[in-house]
Amino acid sequence: MKKKDRQTAVQKMGVVSRLAWEYAREKMDTDGLSNVQSKVCIAIYNDPGLSQDDVARVLGMDKSSIAKLIAKLMDGKYVTRQTNPQDRREYKLYLDERGEKATLELVSYLNEFQERFITSIRPELLDELNEVLNSILEASEE
Repeated sequence: MKKKDRQTAVQKMGVVSRLAWEYAREKMDTDGLSNVQSKVCIAIYNDPGLSQDDVARVLGMDKSSIAKLIAKLMDGKYVTRQTNPQDRREYKLYLDERGEKATLELVSYLNEFQERFITSIRPELLDELNEVLNSILEASEE
């Protein structure tokens, strides 16, 4: 039995994810962003105005780690925060110009990786894969 055949589906998804991130990071000028900082930026890009707690939930990380990451991103001028008018104790997070530029570049390379390898998958298998992944995501939210 080949080593790759012994891996679980979750392990294989992790490997594919890691390969995509490595591909994107090799292509771009990382501009000092770590992988996890890049993931924070992508979460904010996908849903501008997220709170720090929202980012922690989306990425499955603890709040104190996210707070440190956000502070570094703010120091680097990647992220800005604005007080939530409905709850003055909460801040809404947004990408600033530098963060948006870096995130758009990263997303374009992640999409390039996906297109490069997705074209080798038959459309019906890709549809089935998307259904399976959506089922996993839905089950994890319950």
